[in-house]
Amino acid sequence: MFSTETRVRVRYAAPAVVFGLLTALEGSAPQSLYARLYVIKIAAVTVTLWLCRSTLRDIKVSSRGVGLAVVTGLVVVALWVGLDKWIPYPHFGSRTGFDPYSLVDPTRRAALLAARLYGLIAVVPIMEELLLRSFVIRYATDTDLSHVPVGNYSPLGVWVVVGLAAGSHPEWLSAIVANVSYNLLLGRTRSLFTTIVA
Repeated sequence: MFSTETRVRVRYAAPAVVFGLLTALEGSAPQSLYARLYVIKIAAVTVTLWLCRSTLRDIKVSSRGVGLAVVTGLVVVALWVGLDKWIPYPHFGSRTGFDPYSLVDPTRRAALLAARLYGLIAVVPIMEELLLRSFVIRYATDTDLSHVPVGNYSPLGVWVVVGLAAGSHPEWLSAIVANVSYNLLLGRTRSLFTTIVA
């Protein structure tokens, strides 16, 4: 029914599409549903990553380059917060906020906090790096991914990724700086694992 190339594209994109659709639903739903919807979203993206697990082979766990990844991540955090705090620039939209302490039941609060940490530390970095720096950056370089190993890319690939990241974050200027940094890290280490760590 679908070509092999189409199935490959779907596997890389599906987790991010599920995340984006459920984030839009979460943002338009009443605040009283936020905790449930967030847990559902992270569970749905986790299941989608598992269903598309063939893409996970692009992540090679290694200690090589992890120190540079940690430094890059810390610099990006400082720049992201600093740019957003000290440089006034128009944002694209806004983020949905939710105070977990508004949940009276401590079990529900703990479940939400655990889901948030799991989502922020594991699900989102893996999903984003598989999409942006394993698929998009290589696909923009050559539509036949077998010709472009992870970590290799063209200038066009870099700017397509930076543009997509900027367009999908309210803090577009910070997203540009972060994604240029992550692209440089990928080029230096040739490791998707290091960009996930960062």
